[in-house]
Amino acid sequence: MTESPPKRLLHLVSSLEVGGKERVVLDLARRARGLGLDHELLLFDAPYRATGVDFDPGAVPWSFLQRGPGLDLGFARRVRRFVTRGGFEALHAHNDTAIFYAALANLPLRVARTFGTFHTKPGHDTPRARKLTRWATGRHVGVAAVSQELGDVLTELGWSRRPRVIWNGVDLDVYRPADAPRTGDEPVHVVTLARADPIKRAVDLIAAVERARERGGRLRLTLVGNGPLLGEIEACAAGVPGVSVLPRVENVPAFLRSADVFALVSDHEAAPRALLEAMASGLACCVTDVGGMPEILGAGSNEPAGRLVPPRSVEHLADALLELSADPAERRRLGERARRRAGDFSALREWEEHLALWSA
Repeated sequence: MTESPPKRLLHLVSSLEVGGKERVVLDLARRARGLGLDHELLLFDAPYRATGVDFDPGAVPWSFLQRGPGLDLGFARRVRRFVTRGGFEALHAHNDTAIFYAALANLPLRVARTFGTFHTKPGHDTPRARKLTRWATGRHVGVAAVSQELGDVLTELGWSRRPRVIWNGVDLDVYRPADAPRTGDEPVHVVTLARADPIKRAVDLIAAVERARERGGRLRLTLVGNGPLLGEIEACAAGVPGVSVLPRVENVPAFLRSADVFALVSDHEAAPRALLEAMASGLACCVTDVGGMPEILGAGSNEPAGRLVPPRSVEHLADALLELSADPAERRRLGERARRRAGDFSALREWEEHLALWSA
């Protein structure tokens, strides 16, 4: 039996720290409220702090309930009370910790229809954690993963029953190619948008650009992203000509339109929004062959929309960047393919698939 999408829904998410998961959740809530649905956020690891550190929720209502260390059964009870007193029809939990506590909050009697989304691999990889998370997914009306690769891993390793796949989306009107390609004798501008976190491997990208420049490549690099390793990344980049580091940029679409190449060289990514935004902006993309990124780029097709390199391979990355910097025609071809490919990952499709999930 298909139900109507809930009008009053609560998103359970750890924080609004700048990151892909948080942006997806906030965009869903904003779209919902713009269409007359009452979506709110419940944060549990950190409250909203300040723009630059966190995404600004703006008009989206948010609340904070502190989760204690370890297994906090009291937190589940507090979530249950919050849902009941707020009159929420549904609770959508984002990532494994939230998925577990949302299931607990619905015991012994259901107080709301619950859903879960895995945006990344679970953080606590123990047999007990897998067992508890799988139990929790069985308690929810519907569970999703943001890439096919992530869904396969979750199922094969016993984290979850088979989730449906709802790929992240991108607004194709906001993120669009530049009106005219960059010309002139300036160095090729390589950019990345990634949280300053160890998994993003910013040091590999800096080293690859330095190596490509030593081999005659005319390119410069701008890394954008805040996080725990920002100081270390700034120190690493300080002695490398042509490399700059920014905690954030005010206008991401305009920033991407000012670039020539987008790079993302993480150890793992599921379905990074930054890659989709770069593709929609018509950039040639160079990313590591991990997670959902090969599928996003259409790596198995006759016209892949970017270059794949092995993770943690500075040499392969330097080779790819050097080739792209020397071949404007190839950059243009890849950028055109990327824009077309991004059409398969529209924000409208993402929204419609969430409506289908909430109506299950």
